[in-house]
Amino acid sequence: MTQTTSQQTSHLFEKGNYHSLENSAVLAYGLQDVTTKDVQKACDVATETYAREILNWPNGLLDKRNIFKAEKHDKKLKNLDDCIQLFVDRLNNVFEASPPKDLPIYPHAFVVITENWSQNNANSTLVLAHKPKDRWMIQHCLVPIHVELGLAVGSLRFGDVTEADMLNQFSNYVHPFKIRQVHTQPHNTWSWPVLYLLSQLVSLVL
Repeated sequence: MTQTTSQQTSHLFEKGNYHSLENSAVLAYGLQDVTTKDVQKACDVATETYAREILNWPNGLLDKRNIFKAEKHDKKLKNLDDCIQLFVDRLNNVFEASPPKDLPIYPHAFVVITENWSQNNANSTLVLAHKPKDRWMIQHCLVPIHVELGLAVGSLRFGDVTEADMLNQFSNYVHPFKIRQVHTQPHNTWSWPVLYLLSQLVSLVL
């Protein structure tokens, strides 16, 4: 069973296709008790390892790039659904502000950091909006914070890969969760694991 985004959310994602994204920051959120400071530390690790090992910073031709932005928010984010809702609201506000050609935030991806991010070989959750078969959907996969996350985000921003390419690359870690309705105001009290389980049950029935 395929679940797609709402028409309003799909319209926001579609708008993102018509802007320059090379300088767009990828937003990052922390789940549960992960603070904005913790998220920024994780983003710094991702950026610095990517810059050092891939871009040969500080000796290479490319400077270290600030590709992430730890997003501040007032409420505690309990699950991935909360993060998606906050991201969609933020994206809606960006477009309402009549942005220039260069979008300040990347419109088709964001990162979620969990409490165990500081452990060795820790993964982040990369949430991606993409449009297979003319329908926008949201899926997410696990991406190692060390080197890989910065490389993934950098490749997305410069158009070297698509969101679908990224999901295929980390196919062993893809979570097939798709959002049916996301509005610009918080409304959904269902946690994403419940929605995921329901989608799987429906798939089994069909």
